[in-house]
Parts: sequence; C-alpha cells; structure tokens
Amino acid sequence: MGTSSERDAWLKLAHAQRLGPRTWRPLVERLGGAEAVVRATAAEWSAWLGEARGRRAARALRAVDVHAVLAQAARHDQQLITPAHPDWPGARLAALADPPAALFHRGALPPAGAPVVAVVGTREASRAGLAFARRLARELASRGVWVASGFALGIDGAAHQGALESVDHVAAARGARTLAVLATGLDVDYPASHAALRRAMRS
Repeated sequence: MGTSSERDAWLKLAHAQRLGPRTWRPLVERLGGAEAVVRATAAEWSAWLGEARGRRAARALRAVDVHAVLAQAARHDQQLITPAHPDWPGARLAALADPPAALFHRGALPPAGAPVVAVVGTREASRAGLAFARRLARELASRGVWVASGFALGIDGAAHQGALESVDHVAAARGARTLAVLATGLDVDYPASHAALRRAMRS
C-alpha cells in the first residue's frame, strides 16, 4: 500500500504548472520515486535542467497545494488514484508515451484482473446511437464486465447509464460497475445535466 506522502508527491507532479511528464518522468526513474523528485532543491533542479528552467520547476512544485487538490476533488465527487496506489493500472497505461501521474475518476475501481471495456463516442450521437450504447453497456455489465467511459455528453453518458441499470436490476451480485475517468478540471462539474448520474455513480 502506498503512503500518503507518496500519493502527495505524485499529485504535486501532476499539478505543477509547465512541468510535464517528459521532464519529471526520467528523474523519477533515475532517483527511484516521485518523493525524491519533489524533495529536490532548487539547486538540484538547476543542475538537471539549467538555471532558469530548474528554478521555475522548483517553484512550480512548491506552489501545488495538495490539501486544496484533495478538498476540491471531494467537493465535486471525484476520487483519485496515483502510482502509489496498489490498484494503479500501470500495465494498462504502459503503452502511452506520457502516462499521467494521477487519474481522477467517479465510480469504484475494478479489481485486479477484472474485464474492462471502454465505451466512448461522440457527444452529438443520434437517438439510435445513444440507445445502442446504453444497451451494449447494460449487456456487458450484466455479464460482469466493467464499463469505463469519460462521463461526457452523448455516448459516454449513455454507457454509464446502461451499466448502472444492469447493476440495479441484474448483476449486483456479480459486482458489475461503471467507471468514469475524468478529463475536466477539478473545479468543473461537467456536464451539469449529468448531476443525477454523478450521484448514482458514487462508490
């Protein structure tokens, strides 16, 4: 189980302004973890990146208020996971060129090894498209498959709704769930029309 200090270090890396994964990830690998990178002094950053960039990076990390990040996530019904968590989906993210330092989500995380299918699509779906996405997600969830999407309007919302319907009526005993991986800012409740869906997905 990761410690809160490890989690906080990853959150600092995730939220530091103008300090992207291509800069900090090699340092995490070289130093053996996010905590070592976050603890680095301005002088060490300057040695790694040059005087100006190094000092900017050090200032950006110091400016991240982790407690504010956690409080804001809680206010908007968002949960989070970092590589410090034992359920971090590292293998599933390995194909990305710049894997994130944190993921914000709604809904319970699938257990290790559980089948997960992403159902995503356009925000401007036809009525037939929405009905199909909802039916597909309901059928998947009824068979114990977890349905992941992005909580957006259109196909995403229909997929979450279909999976929830299956949980309510068919597959509760099988633990079927739906998971929303969130792309909006922590202070954004988007879309507003999904308020009921957001409440239903609280885990």
